[in-house]
Amino acid sequence: MKCGYKYCKFGGEVSKEEGVKYKNRWHHKECAKERKNKEKIRKIYLEKIDKYANKAQLNKAIKQIIHDKKQNSSFVLFALNYAIENNIKLNNPFGLHWIIKDKNIIKTYKEKILKKQEYEIINKILNQDEKGYETSFKYKPSKKNRNWNKILPE
Repeated sequence: MKCGYKYCKFGGEVSKEEGVKYKNRWHHKECAKERKNKEKIRKIYLEKIDKYANKAQLNKAIKQIIHDKKQNSSFVLFALNYAIENNIKLNNPFGLHWIIKDKNIIKTYKEKILKKQEYEIINKILNQDEKGYETSFKYKPSKKNRNWNKILPE
């Protein structure tokens, strides 16, 4: 099947096993994620920054950043949220070009990504035993210790 995303980076062909159905069309997982992020960027910009913005200019700015400049759509979404939280003023949609170059935003995004990767590695290590098998533990309280008064100090 053909990927439903216009800017597919994987050649356009997707199988049902590796694809994701989004809005009645099949996409690669990465294509669906990018498309969702672009929609979130549009929605957030129109709701929180300028509801009367020219939608054609907004779409063009997003396209230039994500496809022409090859920026990650997750980073653009993060940068937009960062700008809103820190009251960075955007006068028009092409201000998005400016915020993705901001050193503070780039530094904060890299820290966020590193923390996420560190957290995933730690969880992976904690969930594996010496041979590399994942282990899971289940706790069944005994019938004697179900009373909270025995646990709580007086």
